[in-house]
Amino acid sequence: MGNDDARDAVRHAFVEHLISRGLRVRGSVRTEVDGWPLRTEDPEDAALAGETLARLHLAAADFAPPGAGAERDPWGIEHDLERLRRREQQMQTYLPAPEVTESVRELGEALAEAAGELRHADLPAGMVHGDVRPENLLRDAKGEAWVTGLNECRWAPLLVDVAALAHAFGQQALAAYERCRPLTETERRLAPTAVRLISIRSRI
Repeated sequence: MGNDDARDAVRHAFVEHLISRGLRVRGSVRTEVDGWPLRTEDPEDAALAGETLARLHLAAADFAPPGAGAERDPWGIEHDLERLRRREQQMQTYLPAPEVTESVRELGEALAEAAGELRHADLPAGMVHGDVRPENLLRDAKGEAWVTGLNECRWAPLLVDVAALAHAFGQQALAAYERCRPLTETERRLAPTAVRLISIRSRI
């Protein structure tokens, strides 16, 4: 079985596991749903996003696919650094304005700083959604929350998802998440760094 096939098998098993634990997941033919993305500016939607992600993490706690374990780059930092390196190479051909060059350099330094804090931290890990954003958290006509977009699910620190939640929906979502699954002291300390990493990534 190739890497893509293995990832697909894990994803399908994860979707079925979440459904069996009572989550509404749009990820198979039998669970299609019409819905619309949760709104980042709506306090009720933000709270629903936080609660839904916490429920996903709690439901995933007893899911351990064969071979699951720490990935080499669970935060995607190496991928980000490679994108920056490619941008720097492209810049050598068109000689951008000095402020553009300085901006890229600053992004690289900020990324390296965030990476240094997050890479070796002792953080709770498990299966994460991997792509938390409004388009992947839906509300149906009955007001029920649905999870979709699990193509990037993987084994990683849970803070990967929590930071994405806070970046997209703000403190109201984070507070709702913590009412269901309180963060550890280390997660709480490193949450601002993880959110900063996502903000940097959006500019690369």
